[in-house]
Amino acid sequence: MDDCDFGVLYRVWQGMRLLGTFYRAVDGKWVAQPCNFEQRPRCDTPEQAQLMIIALSGLLVAKSR
Repeated sequence: MDDCDFGVLYRVWQGMRLLGTFYRAVDGKWVAQPCNFEQRPRCDTPEQAQLMIIALSGLLVAKSR
């Protein structure tokens, strides 16, 4: 999705469930907007923004030994 003010808005999906969106701010940082969270983490790369959205959605689980 392309916005005239913010540029391209990217979406992160799990199947049909929207996990969040992210975009590049005018200062060059990537802003992650996870669904149902007030936090808007700023990241250095688009991959970090996607990972932040996935982590805050609860999909990342640490493997126990």
